[in-house]
Amino acid sequence: MSRRKKMFVLFMIIIIFLALIIIPLSNKIWLLRYYQTDNFSFSMGIEMWLEIAEEPLIINIEKSVPPGYLEFKEIKVGNYFHNYQTSEIGSSDDNVTYIYRVEEKTLGLFAMGISDKSWYDLAALPAEISSNYINNYYDQQLSEKLRFNEIDRQAILDKYTVTDDLSFFRFVAKNHDRKSTLFSSKEEIIENFCIKSWANILSSPTEPVKIIEGDYSGYVVKYGHTTEVKIIKNNKFYSFGFYNVGETADFEFIKKVMNTVIIKDA
Repeated sequence: MSRRKKMFVLFMIIIIFLALIIIPLSNKIWLLRYYQTDNFSFSMGIEMWLEIAEEPLIINIEKSVPPGYLEFKEIKVGNYFHNYQTSEIGSSDDNVTYIYRVEEKTLGLFAMGISDKSWYDLAALPAEISSNYINNYYDQQLSEKLRFNEIDRQAILDKYTVTDDLSFFRFVAKNHDRKSTLFSSKEEIIENFCIKSWANILSSPTEPVKIIEGDYSGYVVKYGHTTEVKIIKNNKFYSFGFYNVGETADFEFIKKVMNTVIIKDA
């Protein structure tokens, strides 16, 4: 073989070698930039979703009649706000909100709502139809919204055996700080972007999550001065929010109210 041919063969080997390195490397760099998460921020304490309180909220519907009821669609709940000035301040097809006060001092809000979608359900839906909590962020971040919708999020949930709200919250909390690097696979980079997108819109509990037992199933989450109770029945999700001004609602009071909840079959 002549010297020229040897040089040509060597040159081709070098070109092929560089191509085998540069093309995958360039593709990986593009993926990292396309699914970058530098704009995302997470609530402090998101790991609290991993904590489950030792004491559950046990709901046993009281046989005694409370001092009147507040009603919304198929929900009835004992009006233990009767010692306050209570008035409805807003309602829609999905929820109703009451304000309670003493004279001119507002003490807090109590809300009831019904949804046929849980956080787990919403996690896999396209961002533009899932809920306002996704839209509020992605309206200003169109490129991230488009990338989020390209991902088969249900496949990710199925892969990690995420089947309901609590397993979804715990999965996101456990994996929200996963890093993507040049050594990450394409699948890992996309998963990390998706998980960080979920984490970016989740609020963080300030106390361990309580499980509901007894006549209903569900969970209780506390966010600062706000306590939200979620009851799951007949594939519907019933929300009860206690939003207090100045101090957290007494949990014994919340239990008293929740033990009067009657959810009729719609």
